[in-house]
Amino acid sequence: MVEMARAHNKAVEADEDAARSKEGSWLNFKRLRETIDNDLFVDDKFIDGCMASLRRLADDGYIGTRFKLIGSGADGYLFVTQSGRKSKEAGEFVAVKVYRSERGNGDTAAVSPEKEWTILRRAWYAGVSVPRPVAHRGGVIVMQFIGYSTEPADLLYNSKIRDQQKVFAQLITDVARLRGAGIDHGDLHEANIMVKDGKPYIIDFSRATVSDKPISMPREVHYSRDLAWTGGDMRFFTYFQEHGVDTESAYKSAYRTMLRKTPQDKAAGAGGRANRE
Repeated sequence: MVEMARAHNKAVEADEDAARSKEGSWLNFKRLRETIDNDLFVDDKFIDGCMASLRRLADDGYIGTRFKLIGSGADGYLFVTQSGRKSKEAGEFVAVKVYRSERGNGDTAAVSPEKEWTILRRAWYAGVSVPRPVAHRGGVIVMQFIGYSTEPADLLYNSKIRDQQKVFAQLITDVARLRGAGIDHGDLHEANIMVKDGKPYIIDFSRATVSDKPISMPREVHYSRDLAWTGGDMRFFTYFQEHGVDTESAYKSAYRTMLRKTPQDKAAGAGGRANRE
């Protein structure tokens, strides 16, 4: 009976593999490399290193060996793959960011993969709603996949949110936590925010800046360029204003709430390492 069940499972897997191959949506290592090769901005030597990193991550049990391209930008490509045995949710899907070059598409404003990984981890441990960092090798970052099955969740600009005010308040809190961790996202707009089940997730820290200088949170949060009312980078304010949110009142209310919290409350609310495992 056990052998029959195993044979059935193998047959089902073979059928799924054939269907995916026919659709052309799933890529092995070779086809993934061929996909990247079509990009004129790719640093071939750097990508060779990324391919080696992907194989090491697969050998180490963090990711699978088949990939589906779900997005690309100036800095690199985003794939989805099944997580390996060493991932917290083994067998589920994870997102894999593969950089085009050491600094994205030759843009000196972009941070290196190493720095983006460091910033993502710092944001996660500060309690910010970001994809959970999983692993990092060279020009490859593995993180929690925000989506359903293998389809990514909607970006803010095309999401359907019932409670716009609640989502806006969460983002204000997250930006304050970023500031408390010494991070300015630097490119925070509706295309760098994902929404899944009514919860916003801040993504893409490739333009972020970080300081190791201790910051009084939230008393200095208004100095963050992400929260600047004029000349700042927090362009998602416009999105919420267009959807009927009184952003100024909501911002002031969230700010007053943060000021009332004690340092202990803020530490607990930010969710230190113990609270995020």
